[in-house]
Amino acid sequence: MGNSLLDLEESGVSYGLEGLKIMIYGGNTLGKTPQAMRFPKPLLLMGESGGSALKGYKKLIKSKKVFIDTVKELTDDKNLDSMKDKFNTIVIDTIEDIIELFEIAICKQYGVSDVGEIQQLEKGNPNGYSVYRKEFKQQINLLTGCGYTVVFIAHEECVQIPTGENDKDGNAITKDFIQPKGSRGDKSSSRFIRDICDFRFFVMSNGIDKETNKTIMSKAYCVQTDAFYAGSRFNVKPVINPFTAENIIEAIEEAQKSSAEEYDAELVVYSRNTDNYTKEDYLVDIKPYMKKLYSLYPQLVLDIIENQLGSDKKVSDATEDQLTELETIYNNLVDLATERGIYVDTEE
Repeated sequence: MGNSLLDLEESGVSYGLEGLKIMIYGGNTLGKTPQAMRFPKPLLLMGESGGSALKGYKKLIKSKKVFIDTVKELTDDKNLDSMKDKFNTIVIDTIEDIIELFEIAICKQYGVSDVGEIQQLEKGNPNGYSVYRKEFKQQINLLTGCGYTVVFIAHEECVQIPTGENDKDGNAITKDFIQPKGSRGDKSSSRFIRDICDFRFFVMSNGIDKETNKTIMSKAYCVQTDAFYAGSRFNVKPVINPFTAENIIEAIEEAQKSSAEEYDAELVVYSRNTDNYTKEDYLVDIKPYMKKLYSLYPQLVLDIIENQLGSDKKVSDATEDQLTELETIYNNLVDLATERGIYVDTEE
């Protein structure tokens, strides 16, 4: 599948909010979600009840299925233009809550209370962490690949990291370091989110005004220090003070211009990457996996197809409007083969 590398054209530096992935993390009551909801045409996907003090479009995500159905609705090619007319920004609050829903779902599927028990439960069972992380990553990639500005809200956590020095007994000296919650492990879903984001803002309190006894608006950092994690792919200024949506947007656009100047590149508006795959392309690539896996795991294969196309549907029943569903089926079959150590000859 795919176009020839010879057809590629040199690209410039993206300008504007469209297609950006932004992480905003920090402690409670710092204005993370209220400011994210001041981005253009926002939709708030809430991982837990709340948001009653916020004006705007909001949807409670109560389960993995609800999240997947919501992503499907937001990314369906048939409705994408209409969706993007109504929503420019998708705010996910919090990303830890959504990750937990994927963990809960796979535990229910295998009848265990902890993801780590899945592989131990029965010989041949997959690594539970690997499975739910792949499913989560797949949904996030779908959502972030359609041109929305996706803002991930996360809490902070304080971890111990080595300073590179040892004490008099030879033990490593550590220090406090603040980072997005759950992102310490290289393979964690939270780490995946922070790594794909174009801008990663750490929000910190400015304290209380001693004269008025009112909270001073927070500030946001986008350059990492010895004390906390932050960063960007662009030449962004290190501190945005006060932390407001307007100031964040201005800083992003200035950073994009600065990066374009550094690389002597043109500023270009977002353009969705469409590889022009056809239904026939997907059917050809799916066929060898179906042939190999159905004889070994018929119910798992049927579940993969049913989850995308509905009950009693065959892959060949898919329409030209269901290319996203066919891509998901293909990816899930490849994942199944990989997890079970099954070699599939795609040249047959």
